[in-house]
Amino acid sequence: MKLYKYCDLDGEYYLTEAQIIEQYFPYWSKMMEKAGKKTLISYKNCIEDFCIIHWAWEVEDYGK
Repeated sequence: MKLYKYCDLDGEYYLTEAQIIEQYFPYWSKMMEKAGKKTLISYKNCIEDFCIIHWAWEVEDYGK
């Protein structure tokens, strides 16, 4: 399972692919449907969009 890191004004955060899907996919897929992009809904695309929106990047371990 891949691990991603992103930072904001409050600190650094780490999420696994499973956590991104659990926390972000329901909202993201609903917004994709509203935008008429239902055919693009997938876990892979959700994770990619999450990384773009949050400036997240893949890391090998916590603290990296």
